[in-house]
Amino acid sequence: MKKCSFPKICFSWFVLLPLLAAGVASGAPLVYEGFNYGGSSGAIDGTVTNALGLTGSYSTANGTSGNENVQTATYNSTGLTFAGYQSSGGSLTMSVAPRIDSTKEYVISHVEFDTTATGDIYHSFLANVGVNTMSSGSAGTEIRSQTTSTVTSSATKSGASMTVAPNRSGSSGTLPRVGYEADVNNAGGSSVDLGSTYLYISKYTNVGGAGGGTATLWVLDNASFVDWQNNGGLEASLGTYADFTSTDSKSNTIIFGTDRSLRLTAQEYSLNFNSGPTNYSLNGELTTTYDEIRYGTSLNDIIAIPEAGTGVLVIVGWVSCLVLRRRNSDPC
Repeated sequence: MKKCSFPKICFSWFVLLPLLAAGVASGAPLVYEGFNYGGSSGAIDGTVTNALGLTGSYSTANGTSGNENVQTATYNSTGLTFAGYQSSGGSLTMSVAPRIDSTKEYVISHVEFDTTATGDIYHSFLANVGVNTMSSGSAGTEIRSQTTSTVTSSATKSGASMTVAPNRSGSSGTLPRVGYEADVNNAGGSSVDLGSTYLYISKYTNVGGAGGGTATLWVLDNASFVDWQNNGGLEASLGTYADFTSTDSKSNTIIFGTDRSLRLTAQEYSLNFNSGPTNYSLNGELTTTYDEIRYGTSLNDIIAIPEAGTGVLVIVGWVSCLVLRRRNSDPC
């Protein structure tokens, strides 16, 4: 009897295995910051980035100090979790708790981009608004691209773009916002739940081009994200499954490049430091934790789905071979 120790079907499987593995891989982001710095929690200030698409060290600036003000940018050795979404490493928490009236209380942390892109740019991150007890008025935590030379100056709107505020809060609640430039829109919508982690996905059209463009924001909780993925995970259906959507259009050109920085903030009242000091008279606390920050030129670049391990694929392949061999009595 002619015996076959390695069926042809199995040979075909192992030829196809690398192609199958490549087929489930995520896209390649321009920027990926997963806060994988290990060690103990502490201030992010001075931390040298090891992130893709970023360069240099994190720098933090604070507003008026004293009187038990809280203005901190804290690296956490543990990260946010989101079922069905790939995450690792630590996270970053931005907190502000104003205690002095008529002073500017804020915390800004930034690190420079090491990449340039034009056209449509996509952005995603995980965020958890942990505390929002501001008594009145307006305050917020946000992430955006900012001209490095003005990132902590009084002209904070100069060179600012791709703005997402997961926590634009105050008496109106904790509402996400998006801005093509510095200022986010004022559209209404549902508040995010405190203590819950959401995936924020945004898209900016015509970056680097004349005539401006549109920013679109989709916010999904974990259940909505899983539903979206189970139904194809297409950009066209994001609005169907998102818990919150928002858009903002502007006519000015925005830039994504190496003269910009990734800028994360927590602040009371206004993002524009030129506002009068009487506007800075809030009480309470705002806290937002960020993780898994990505920028890319396609939606696939910024959506991190855990890949099937090669070992799993091999096991599946061998099981398939054995089943087929038992069913097929013909020799090879």
